[in-house]
Amino acid sequence: MRKRTADLIEQNTPPSSPVPSTTSSFSRVNAGKATADRNKRAMKRENLNLKAKVLQMNQKLKKYRMRIKRLKAKQRKQVANGTNSVRSETRAQKQDIKQAVHEFILQDEYSRLTSGKNETITRKKIKKQIRLLNDTLLNLHTVFKNKTGLHISYQTFRRYRPFWVLFPKASSRNTCLCILHENSDHIVRALQKAKVISFGSASDLAKSICCQNSLNLKCLERTCTTCQNEEIKLNTLIKDGYITYERWVTKNNKIIVKGMEKVCKRSVKENVKTTVTSLVHLLHINLPVYMKHVGNFVHQVRSIHALKEKLSPSEGLLHIDFSENYNCKYSAEIQSAHFGGSKIQLSLHTCVYYSNNSQPPDRHLKTTSLCTVSENLRHDPILICAHLKPVMQRIKQISPDIIKLHVLSDGPSTQYRNKSMFYLIANYVSKELDVEAVIWHFSEKGQGKGAPDGVGGCVKRLCDNSVAIGKDVSNYDGLMTCLQANCKGIEIFGIDDSDVPKIQKILEKSTTKPFKGTFKIHQLTWSRRDPFIIHARRLSCLDCPEDKNCSHFEIGQIHIQYDTSNIYTPELPRSPAAASARSSASPINIATPDGSTDTISTNRSFSPESPPATPDNFMLQNPPVCPKKKNRSVSDNSDSSDYIFDPPLAKKPRRFILPETDSEIESTF
Repeated sequence: MRKRTADLIEQNTPPSSPVPSTTSSFSRVNAGKATADRNKRAMKRENLNLKAKVLQMNQKLKKYRMRIKRLKAKQRKQVANGTNSVRSETRAQKQDIKQAVHEFILQDEYSRLTSGKNETITRKKIKKQIRLLNDTLLNLHTVFKNKTGLHISYQTFRRYRPFWVLFPKASSRNTCLCILHENSDHIVRALQKAKVISFGSASDLAKSICCQNSLNLKCLERTCTTCQNEEIKLNTLIKDGYITYERWVTKNNKIIVKGMEKVCKRSVKENVKTTVTSLVHLLHINLPVYMKHVGNFVHQVRSIHALKEKLSPSEGLLHIDFSENYNCKYSAEIQSAHFGGSKIQLSLHTCVYYSNNSQPPDRHLKTTSLCTVSENLRHDPILICAHLKPVMQRIKQISPDIIKLHVLSDGPSTQYRNKSMFYLIANYVSKELDVEAVIWHFSEKGQGKGAPDGVGGCVKRLCDNSVAIGKDVSNYDGLMTCLQANCKGIEIFGIDDSDVPKIQKILEKSTTKPFKGTFKIHQLTWSRRDPFIIHARRLSCLDCPEDKNCSHFEIGQIHIQYDTSNIYTPELPRSPAAASARSSASPINIATPDGSTDTISTNRSFSPESPPATPDNFMLQNPPVCPKKKNRSVSDNSDSSDYIFDPPLAKKPRRFILPETDSEIESTF
């Protein structure tokens, strides 16, 4: 057994490794020598490469030294000739270029302001409302170079872009689009998809038929002699067939409310199937309307920008707009309060006032943000004036020497652009401000976004932040307390209904007729020199006087009229006895258009030698009573060629020439 076990172990045991010989031909010394030789060869190759690079760099250095030498010689020659155009780009010059890029991109023509309360961005503890570009930066860079003359690179232009001006994303849903722009873009995109035209937007198509691809007013209105005959370039090789495009329309929709059928209007996007020929014909019809719309928008934006540039200390610009009503809320709510109709809404009227208290070249535009809050949700002209009253009082404090006020707003016919507002501009706004002229600018329809929308977003965001940390903003008092504590950069004013009856009483005197062409008005001018006339212009003009007809854009005049049934008119005396009977009459109170009362004395003396009053000489003996000033008495002198208003506190009587014609007599009243 033991022998078999030993044999088994011996058979399964592997043989041992051979012992290395001490007389091997490849010793450690030889291995070290081989490694040293290999390293020497590598270092030699590296030295040769470095020598080649040094020679190459010496040649480049020599070339650049010669180039610098030639440039210095050229510069010395230009300095000697006085034509040096080489400018070193210092830090101040870089700052000027950056400021120019900022001013260019922040214009409403090239970027639009978002109005959402959450659409903000913060960088280095600076919080800004987001703006979105209206075009690609590549196209804006080309426009910037042509407009400013600063030939900077595209990378520099992109680097100097303000951090709060962002590229619009497809995911950011825009809910304030212009229907005319959208429908025109849908038509152009459908034709581009069918390879009929090569443009992807209506704006690019309009530029292609204008001079130098620029949005000039004359080119867009097709009055330019150079490009008015330009036509759209169409691909005539495409065969006529069916095509589908989208459009926004407003339709009447029947709904059932409490068992009764009612008709409501809804704006929907629908797909329309038509032929290519019909769609091209529709494009030719809509394109002039679209181009005129774009021309109005571009002109209004440029006019307001020019107005800000040359604003004088005696002028001011007030930009106003209604913000979306704010829904009051609690920090924690029960279900019925959250989903029911228990939430109170408050009306916000936001304003931005631009003033300038210095003369050029030290001109500095000052901006003041204001917001008025009211529980009354009406947005009619009466409430607009109630919202404007504290704002106008604040304007008189900021600009005590103001004599001309410019107002910018959008143009809804139920708010700012109607005959009631026209009447209140002449009889309320001008008197509250005590200015010589009021010029009201209207933005193009669908393009009314601006600085006041940012003010409204900031106010709502502050209120929501207070709610988020556990404070209730459930009513008017809670919102005012929150804003007065947290809103430092915006002046907040509360509005009650105490001024509404007074403004209503003023408006009740109005008999101003509607102006035919109200929707075409983009500028109204009122002047104290002609207080019963408002000039209507289809576009804003900064060159023509406010009390004269505009030679560029005048479309008519609005005559301010009021009810004269309560104004006293003297009866026709038939004899001196009747005149003497009138001399003992008591003073008469006359109602004026602004709702106040004038006291008119009717004491008149007639001499026995004076001829009896007839229709021909009645105006000589009984001059017309002009109820324009308060607490003035009318006295009749022996001089029948004129009449005298004798104010109680005036040192010298004012003398007015008697009107000679019936039209002049009517204009006196």
